[in-house]
Amino acid sequence: MVLRGKVLRCIGLLIVLLAGGCDQHDPRRGDVNYGLGSVNFDDLYSYQSDGPYSNVLKRCAAIRFAFESCTLNTLPLLGQERAVPSVSDVMNRLAVSHAWMGDNFKLVLESMPDDVLLLLRSVTAIVIDADIKPAFYDPTTGAIYLDPDFLWLTVAERAMLPSRSDFRENYGRDLQFVDLWRYVRNNDWAWSSPDPADNIDRTLTEIRLPFARLLYHELAHANDMAPVDLIATFSGATTIYQAINAIGSQWLSTQLIASYPLHSDALKQIAQVKFNGQPSTAEQRAYSPADVGSLFQSDGADMLYNYTTPHEDFALLFEETMMKYHFDAELDVAFTN
Repeated sequence: MVLRGKVLRCIGLLIVLLAGGCDQHDPRRGDVNYGLGSVNFDDLYSYQSDGPYSNVLKRCAAIRFAFESCTLNTLPLLGQERAVPSVSDVMNRLAVSHAWMGDNFKLVLESMPDDVLLLLRSVTAIVIDADIKPAFYDPTTGAIYLDPDFLWLTVAERAMLPSRSDFRENYGRDLQFVDLWRYVRNNDWAWSSPDPADNIDRTLTEIRLPFARLLYHELAHANDMAPVDLIATFSGATTIYQAINAIGSQWLSTQLIASYPLHSDALKQIAQVKFNGQPSTAEQRAYSPADVGSLFQSDGADMLYNYTTPHEDFALLFEETMMKYHFDAELDVAFTN
């Protein structure tokens, strides 16, 4: 039943990517705008100092409030300028806190499938900063914000990153189950990371797949809210936030849930506890791993995180589809205690 549900929803995703549809939702949810206001951008700068947007990248990407959103005349979406962006075009939209982040990002980007460059048409900027954890997309800026922990190659680079955990880590600790996930190939882990205590460097091959997963996820958010077939209609005089809100009825996540919704209200409420910090109820604290697995079994979700918002449902479905298509990596999910 799980496989059948996923197949149907993957087919639905492909239909959505080719079509149009439904009613408007608030974009500030899920890992969409998870922490823009809490990131210290003091050390952020344009990676390409002589790039065409070097003077505005930080100002437009490091805002605190929606009313500060830049107009598209100031910082357009990449796809408004390039039908097929090059790596060079993307690097002109990159802001970093450390030079090695840009260096490594370019190395990985050059190794990515060609469709990554096409998906980047729906962003205004890419931001990689030592203070970002977890990664997120923000519709007030139209930028993706990437966790550099996915990019370090040397022990010296890793040492420049603060020791920070995902702020959601302690949510739902009073529940009687934990949800686990990994990507697998040939019945084995698709990738692994060295133990930090080992103090060993990483290779490009070792970071390529986990970074691809991260990119596909955040770019799914960008393409959800700024579909590439609609960005030509965005007026340069409007802010990216205004432009995105104006097409709320055509967001891809809205269309997906209209035709292929997730049905379990119980899992939607549990997801708010696990990922958004809502207090748990006695009923939720009584759920066993088997109870949650039974609820999850036939709904066609990729993982529990799908239930947080329609945006996350869309992004995770897209992420899993692309990881299977390009790397033959399949998502493996479990509930235990």
